[in-house]
Amino acid sequence: MRKLKEKIRDNHIPWQPPPSGCVKVNFDGAVGEAGGVGMVVRDEKGQFVAAAVVHSPQALVAGDTEAYAAREAVSL
Repeated sequence: MRKLKEKIRDNHIPWQPPPSGCVKVNFDGAVGEAGGVGMVVRDEKGQFVAAAVVHSPQALVAGDTEAYAAREAVSL
C-alpha cells in the first residue's frame, strides 16, 4: 500500500485555474453495471460554480464513460 500511495503522490498534478473570466470543468466517470459521471465547475479563483452527477442508463466501458462524461460536462 505504501508504494501505491507514493506512486499516486509522485504523479499528482495540482489543479490549475482557467484564464480570468473563464471556468474549468473537471469530470470523471465510473464503469460497471451502474455507471455514471460526476463533474464540478470552478472559476479562476477556484471557487465552486456548479456540480452534477449523472447516472448512466446502461453499463459503460472505460472509453465510453470518458466520452459520456465530456458530453454531460459540456451540457452542464
